[in-house]
Amino acid sequence: MKQLYICADVDLTIVDPIFQPCGWIDYLNKMSKYPILYREKLAEEYNNNIPYNLGELYQDLTQDEVMSFWRSENLYDKLKPYQDAVEVLVELANKGHYIIFASHAKHGHFKNKYQFLEKHFGSKMPDSQWGYVATKEKKFIKCDVIVDDRNDFLNQVDNSKVELIKFKTPFEQHETLKHPVLTETNNWFKIKELIEEIAGE
Repeated sequence: MKQLYICADVDLTIVDPIFQPCGWIDYLNKMSKYPILYREKLAEEYNNNIPYNLGELYQDLTQDEVMSFWRSENLYDKLKPYQDAVEVLVELANKGHYIIFASHAKHGHFKNKYQFLEKHFGSKMPDSQWGYVATKEKKFIKCDVIVDDRNDFLNQVDNSKVELIKFKTPFEQHETLKHPVLTETNNWFKIKELIEEIAGE
């Protein structure tokens, strides 16, 4: 079995910071005077192509008010990861694969995002098998597989050297995919099967 370096995005790939309780939608709805928005209504209205910047839908809020959620130093304290992502990535790490969490961190929440990853993932993995890189330049990360929900990040990667897996979300994309992906799914167990095939298990 080949030991792989697996790069996993964080927001909307291993955790939903938007629609789960205490997420961005809850935060915006508490601040806004407009009718409450929720996932099902948005998905239906935008045909599963929901605006990536939800703040645009809250006309009574300033951009600073909208983005203040992402500057919170305890943003991830009440958020829970996708359980299948935890099971799969922990199992892969314990088999000897290396898990690299790669995600942009805004202002004050770098430490909190790391603490979230350590609590839910790192505490269940050997220290030598995982790490966190705060970056938007994922093309510089050495990996064999990348799992990400955003086309613009997948487009950065040289697909002749890295296998691309797109994590499916209901949000619009700012770029079209330039390279073929192995699959587009929100099922981490399916992702695990593909990674095991790449590793030669």
